[in-house]
Amino acid sequence: MADIANKYTKNVSGQFYVDDQCIDCDLCRETAPDNFKRSDDGGYSFVFSQPTTPEEEALCEEAMEGCPVEAIGNLFLSVCRGADPQSAEPIQDRGVLQFGCLCEDGKHADISRPSACSEAMYWGDPITGPSIVRLLELPLVCQTASFSVTASGVAPLFYRWRKGGTSLTGKTNNSLIVVGASAADGGSYDVVVSNAFGVVTSDPVMLSFIGPPIITTQAPDQVVAWGQTIRLAVPHSGTPPFTYQWFKNHAQLPNANTQIYTITNAQTTDAGLYNVAIINSVGFVSSALIQVSIGAPPAVVFTNHLYSIRYGTNLFLTPMVTGDQPWQVRWTKNGGGVEEPHHDDNRKSCVRRTGRVASRAP
Repeated sequence: MADIANKYTKNVSGQFYVDDQCIDCDLCRETAPDNFKRSDDGGYSFVFSQPTTPEEEALCEEAMEGCPVEAIGNLFLSVCRGADPQSAEPIQDRGVLQFGCLCEDGKHADISRPSACSEAMYWGDPITGPSIVRLLELPLVCQTASFSVTASGVAPLFYRWRKGGTSLTGKTNNSLIVVGASAADGGSYDVVVSNAFGVVTSDPVMLSFIGPPIITTQAPDQVVAWGQTIRLAVPHSGTPPFTYQWFKNHAQLPNANTQIYTITNAQTTDAGLYNVAIINSVGFVSSALIQVSIGAPPAVVFTNHLYSIRYGTNLFLTPMVTGDQPWQVRWTKNGGGVEEPHHDDNRKSCVRRTGRVASRAP
């Protein structure tokens, strides 16, 4: 007699099965070829398709009855117990779930089909509590997070989703969908699966909210001296990793992909409007424009001619001066200072805030 505890795992779930007594004689495959086939790697027959018509069921029963080693079993059996239907309670026997049968005609019954005898004994799969096959966390899409669990065990299975160990009200399906997920929904999720024979809890999975980059403080404009170092950065928040791209006067700067953009030995050509685009996996943001001004040092353009004048007359020296104002002025004569009475305020050389240049008369 076939033993459900020793059936081959290749058998599909349902009424008929083949256990490990099979001698690979080919009788069942010839009798019911639409339901039995050979395992080439194992050298035995197994049920690959349960009967779906009375004709197929009759052929499977014929194969079972003709099996020389009784390796074919039928899960659906009817047994008359001669008892009150109300007293027919499920019992356990050899690890198999049984439902009492009180019918008198002894016909075969499948409790999954209402038209069959609803009081038939059902020899089901070995009793087992639920087990988690896998817990799948799907990606966050448009702020909707999805979890899905696959579990096995004797039906019916019941599901209870939890966050941080606390049950979520109304979340009792094999999948969990969090619509409009935000940072508040982040945390550890698991699912408790139960049936009549046990309870199992999945391993936890983490839901982390991925936020787009957000500018927290706009960077101020900068005025730096010629030759100094410029460092530009824009404070921001969001979920790393980030990538950066800096722009000058709305044009992309090559190789400017760091959080802090640095210019050494600043020149007047480095002046302009700068901004940065900050990007992560879910969004990007562009900063406000940062105006960078470079202070040019003063320069004196003096003709350096020799001047010949008559004694006692006035000499006016007027060099050309370039550079950013305001200036400070100091005239020198032969490397020394010029006394104030000889100073003409309208014809000064100049010294800028960032450097000092002196004009000299020859």
